[in-house]
Amino acid sequence: MDASLRPAIQHVCKVVAHTSPERLGTVWKLADELCLAVEFLVQYCFLHYRSASFSEHFYSLKRVTASKGSAIGESAKVISAICLACVPYALAKMERLHSDATFDTITTRSSDTTFDTSRSARNIKAVLVKLYPYIHFMWEALKLAFRMKYLLRHTDCYSPQHWMAGVRLVRHLDVSHSDVVSIWKKLADAAFPVGLFSLKLLEWWYSEENSGSVRTLTTLPVPPPPPHVQPSPCGLAVPEDPHLCPICLKRKRGATAISTSGYVFCYSCILKGALAAGVVGTIYLVQQRSKKKRREELDDMRSGRTVGDRMNEGEQRMRDKLGGTKQDIKDKGSEYSQKIKEKGSEYGQKANDTLTNIKEKGSSYEQRAKDSLSAAEQKVKDSLSHAEHRTKDTLSSAEQKAKDALSSAERKARSALGQDK
Repeated sequence: MDASLRPAIQHVCKVVAHTSPERLGTVWKLADELCLAVEFLVQYCFLHYRSASFSEHFYSLKRVTASKGSAIGESAKVISAICLACVPYALAKMERLHSDATFDTITTRSSDTTFDTSRSARNIKAVLVKLYPYIHFMWEALKLAFRMKYLLRHTDCYSPQHWMAGVRLVRHLDVSHSDVVSIWKKLADAAFPVGLFSLKLLEWWYSEENSGSVRTLTTLPVPPPPPHVQPSPCGLAVPEDPHLCPICLKRKRGATAISTSGYVFCYSCILKGALAAGVVGTIYLVQQRSKKKRREELDDMRSGRTVGDRMNEGEQRMRDKLGGTKQDIKDKGSEYSQKIKEKGSEYGQKANDTLTNIKEKGSSYEQRAKDSLSAAEQKVKDSLSHAEHRTKDTLSSAEQKAKDALSSAERKARSALGQDK
């Protein structure tokens, strides 16, 4: 309910305040308090008649006492309504105060302007900036602990609000034994889902995700963007780093965009310029230029100068500027040519050194190759001589064996012939 009813009430307050800001401007300032009152009334009515909150009744749930499981009393209903309405209100209020205090602290530190006249107010804001994250963390951790204990069946209370009110949730099946049901009850039961659907439809219609589709249905086609205008040479130079402020040339703190130009500055820097000029900086520059132009026209009328004289003066200024530009180009060209010559001589010296190193390495490699060839040649010669000696030895041994074989054969033949005789 906090995510559906609160945005709808805030939108209604905004529309009412815009109709007459002078008389109804306080409606928007008190939007949170109005949401608190309406939410408290709705929740109390449901608790009083149904013993359940707005969302619990939709899911057929009912609140009973945590200890005995009986119907809750009037005090428990009031405490439940206070917990359901005031806890979200207090958290939302603290979050908004924390964001405002953080913004004021950043702007106060980054500028000399003092926004808070009271020292105690500044101290309270500083304390809130430091303590709110811890409070928010503790509350979320407490809710998580209750839900984990509820899932593990260690407690009957689903949330801290139920524990503070001393209640728990049970399934409520409303079975009526009477045969006659009033027409108002039927209408109420039929109107409840329709009203809830309408509320969700309004929430979706005015949500940020649907803003583009709503805009296309209710507005004319978007006109083409204006032509790109080159920045003035008299203005501030935009830093290359998009995170730097063009005024202080430091990292942006409290980045603020100017809607007329689109440039982004530090909030304190652009605020100083706006406070010094009395208006926004870009509009102030345009006004100052138009005033300067009117002064020049009045001076021309008083001195008797014509438009032609002003054109001649402008032409002369352009010629002087172009002459200075040409001289600058020549100077820069000579400077660049000198740098190119120096670089060329430097690169030539490096190339000569590289060639000398290559030659020295080539001669050393050549000597190594010669030594390797001579060593290989000597090895081949040694291998050939060794092979020749081994061949000669083998042949001599084979010849001796052949001679021995012939002599033994001759002796055997002679002995055989002697036996025959």
